[in-house]
Amino acid sequence: MGFRVVITRPAVDDLAEIVRFISRDNAAAGERTGFRLVEAAESLGELPLRGRIVPERKHRDCREVILKPYRIVYRVKEEEKLVEVLRFLAWRTRNAGN
Repeated sequence: MGFRVVITRPAVDDLAEIVRFISRDNAAAGERTGFRLVEAAESLGELPLRGRIVPERKHRDCREVILKPYRIVYRVKEEEKLVEVLRFLAWRTRNAGN
């Protein structure tokens, strides 16, 4: 059975900002990027431990997958079979803890 995936408020805010930024130049590209990021986040329910441990956090439960040029930062709660998407960040952003 898969894990449930929850996208937190900060992650929703990040996603909205990413889509808004891209859409200034190309609305269709902004929408496609938003959908790609959400699909990638939702896919974590099937293989939640596939991402690497976030280097600046060093906690086993805080992981990330890279969908260049973005990072999807998430927390795995194995006992609850839950993945919490914490942030959608620009790939080089190092503020993954908030």
